[in-house]
Amino acid sequence: MNIYTVRDNLKKTIAGKETAIKMYRELLENLDRVEGVGAQAKRQAYFATVEFLDINLIELRAILKDVETCCQQASEASWALNPERMGR
Repeated sequence: MNIYTVRDNLKKTIAGKETAIKMYRELLENLDRVEGVGAQAKRQAYFATVEFLDINLIELRAILKDVETCCQQASEASWALNPERMGR
């Protein structure tokens, strides 16, 4: 495993959580038209899930930014360590 694999896995994780948060927001929207105790409990659970996913996505995007910086540094270092790549 290398930093590029970590970056790609992180991007996939973020995409999956973005899909999940969209789904939960739609479920929450649909529950706004439903009455009853069960609907209220689901509404609270979906709302909490959306909030947790939102916070998690903020954190994951910050981590991705750091990983992207590491990827850039690794790429630059590979050119410096392997000058033959530049045709020397």
